[in-house]
Amino acid sequence: MPNVAICRSYFSGVRTSFNLGEDLYEHWVLLAAQSGSFCFQLGAGEAEDTKLIKAGELVLCPPGTPLKRWVVDPLTFVFIEFASDSPHPTGKITVNDVQRLTSTFTYLRQVSQHNQAETSNVDYMNHLLRDLLRMIDWERKLAGQAVPRDQLDPLSQRALAYLDLHAFDESLNLQHLAQELGLSASQLTRRFQDAYKLSPIAYVTTIRLRKACALLVETDDTLEAIAEQCGYQNAFYFSRMFKKKQQISPSTYRRTYRI
Repeated sequence: MPNVAICRSYFSGVRTSFNLGEDLYEHWVLLAAQSGSFCFQLGAGEAEDTKLIKAGELVLCPPGTPLKRWVVDPLTFVFIEFASDSPHPTGKITVNDVQRLTSTFTYLRQVSQHNQAETSNVDYMNHLLRDLLRMIDWERKLAGQAVPRDQLDPLSQRALAYLDLHAFDESLNLQHLAQELGLSASQLTRRFQDAYKLSPIAYVTTIRLRKACALLVETDDTLEAIAEQCGYQNAFYFSRMFKKKQQISPSTYRRTYRI
């Protein structure tokens, strides 16, 4: 298990710019968008090396490497500088398990708001970061075993495109989608799971809750309005689903993450 020690951490409110457009760090740096997006370059990168980071993605920057960054869309972000005696992937990292990533950041933020000098708090924050890094390593190993995109099941690809387009429709019906594809609901779920490592329902839920998190932080919309925009029948059902997946209520999430 890698030895990881957080040197400092910061969880922002909504920002339209970074205080520093470029910096150099003594230790590893993790920079992640929780809502909005930003671009970055590592080292003396050229324009073609610029990469976009949005919710569900992060940057890992090794020690002694210049990190340039600028906001694209109004942004809430996580910044963690940490010492580690193990190698890690560098550059843009896409996390498949967005729900777990969001949950980890939620707990890190909550613990950071208490006395960080307490040994138990320090140990827990280091544990959370270590677990996140292990998850990233595991997902990369699984990706090495994944089916190349051009070999993916064509029906699963059609299902994915449909879900991306209709994820926020309250009337979204997976049974109807399966019929359109000439499959049973169980066949659709199995083939989609084989291709993308999560079920169609889990995929839609991830997309909906990602948008809900952004709306809670960036707008004054009521829970009823947010529920409607994210494809849920009403605020009660939305709140129940949000708390089940995020381990925190929508109202508490809004109070915690807004400036």
